Amino acid sequence: DFMPNKSSRSTLQCFQRYCAHVGHNPQHVHNDGGKEFLGSFSSYLKDNMIYQTYTCPYKSFQNSIVERRVRSLKESTRCLMLESGLPEPFYGRAMHTASVILNMHPTVDDPVHSTKTPWNVMHPNRKPPQLRVFGSLAYVLNVPKQSRKDNLKLPGSIGWFIGYSDNSSGYMICDPV
Repeated sequence: DFMPNKSSRSTLQCFQRYCAHVGHNPQHVHNDGGKEFLGSFSSYLKDNMIYQTYTCPYKSFQNSIVERRVRSLKESTRCLMLESGLPEPFYGRAMHTASVILNMHPTVDDPVHSTKTPWNVMHPNRKPPQLRVFGSLAYVLNVPKQSRKDNLKLPGSIGWFIGYSDNSSGYMICDPV
């Protein structure tokens, strides 16, 4: 999910959704000390005994793992958008797709999860989706009652692959009609 704004309340809501998704609260949160991490977010961490640390202001190299991950996500998103030729409103879907792709790669920087991919840590009981090309043509099979009687009619529609579903093993397809 994307944050609607960078307020402390929005950050807290996204953090709580993440914790509910993963199934537990982290023991430690490290951030850049931005305003979105103060206020109600910081109070929630203190109330739940979650240790919070900060980097020095304007010293992104202190948070190098996260900064590199964000940079990789932005670069992957840009590549997906350029290769697909889709218009700018699909930027969010491209970023989601890039995050799914990046989460399927193992991370050597994390010694605790060095044998698992981030996808396997977040979804222990789910198989990762089969990778598809973002923006490629995709055929959606929809079989209305009219098509069942006549085998010569096209039983589906044509669209573009725009990402992976969070709630099922299906794909997200944009039908331009």
